[in-house]
Amino acid sequence: MLTCADITRTGQSLWLDNLRRDLITDGTLGRRLKDWAITGLTSNPSIFEKALAAPFYAGPIARLAAAKASPEEIFETLAVEDIRGAADLLEPAFAASGGLDGYVSLEVSPRLARDAARTHEEGLRLAARVDRPNLMIKVPATREGLLAGEKLLKDGISVNFTLIFSVERYRAVTQAYTGAMSWRVRNSLPLENLASVASFFVSRIDTAADAALAALPGAARELRGRTGIANSLLAYKLYRELFYSPGFKATGIPPQRILWASTSVKDPAYRPSLYMEELALEGSVNTAPEDALEAYFRDGRVNREPVEARCAAAEKHFAALAAAGVNFNRLLEDLEADGIAKFERSYDGLLARLARPAA
Repeated sequence: MLTCADITRTGQSLWLDNLRRDLITDGTLGRRLKDWAITGLTSNPSIFEKALAAPFYAGPIARLAAAKASPEEIFETLAVEDIRGAADLLEPAFAASGGLDGYVSLEVSPRLARDAARTHEEGLRLAARVDRPNLMIKVPATREGLLAGEKLLKDGISVNFTLIFSVERYRAVTQAYTGAMSWRVRNSLPLENLASVASFFVSRIDTAADAALAALPGAARELRGRTGIANSLLAYKLYRELFYSPGFKATGIPPQRILWASTSVKDPAYRPSLYMEELALEGSVNTAPEDALEAYFRDGRVNREPVEARCAAAEKHFAALAAAGVNFNRLLEDLEADGIAKFERSYDGLLARLARPAA
């Protein structure tokens, strides 16, 4: 059984990948912060779509609908209230870490994923409405999202770049971050209480890669269940090379931490806390839902093998994947498109739900 002290020794921050009003009002989130060493929280349209089906939202939804609020206005009002409540609970972690931890993420509308200007505008508007220093505006790491996120950072808004699947796209995210922060330094603007994370997705990689491998001859199946972690390790290698180098440290800019997202297993054949165990890496963040966190603390086994050896094995894995005939780059492109589409469907679904009381 893992303890909070074990988590501290890993040098990793744990964030909760869920938000629901009762978690705030009944004390559950407060207990999670203590019992599981949680120091942050992430949300997305899929999380809100599930949450708003809960009965305790019925009254607030009905009141807002009666006041002629649109479905978009109802959702934003409820989401902002919940984000504020979570941010207030996490403010002590934010203060204690000097603005490194204690953040709550709120995502801009996924409908804007290909519109840099409107993503930037929405990010500014949402940040002003939430009005909490430990808010992170979440933007997809599309090419347009990178432009918007860089502008938000220049404006002093903390940013969570999400839906990152490839090491190449991750590199572009780090460039957007360092570009924005260097600009602030050149313009004598403060860096305090300004942070960013790069949300690198894990389990969805295995879902797609395993499906591709299952269609190949039997020998290739030995590679199943390893691609998501291997991909993450190569991203972590780049993270360390960029942000732990003497040259970067000399700039005085804080590192943009890499965050492991989508870390609950999708295949029941794998250990429930597999991705948490394998990616308990110093300086990173892992955001996970309650079931993965519970399994991790109950019987998690932190992988303490040297990172260098694991990264070397990851590179061999991708060589074998290519030799087996898997087009990994094409797979990653599809995952980004599918990820945006999934969040769009969730957003459309929650708006349709909220439109029904007014019908």
